[in-house]
Amino acid sequence: MEAPDYEVLSVREQLFHERIRECIISTLLFATLYILCHIFLTRFKKPAEFTTGLWNLVFLFSNLSLIFLMPFAYFFTES
Repeated sequence: MEAPDYEVLSVREQLFHERIRECIISTLLFATLYILCHIFLTRFKKPAEFTTGLWNLVFLFSNLSLIFLMPFAYFFTES
């Protein structure tokens, strides 16, 4: 009766250690990718004017699409 309890405990311990191992590997992988992305972004950063210009274009085209597509949405709900 002692042997099966010991084997069950051993299996539970193995599952626990496998889970901890997976968590540690995932954390290390995430931290490595985070650091690499941070280095990449700080090294190849674009000027702020370029980013502001892109956001201005995004807002312009989203507003234009709203103005031109909103009447069609109204007619679609009426039909």
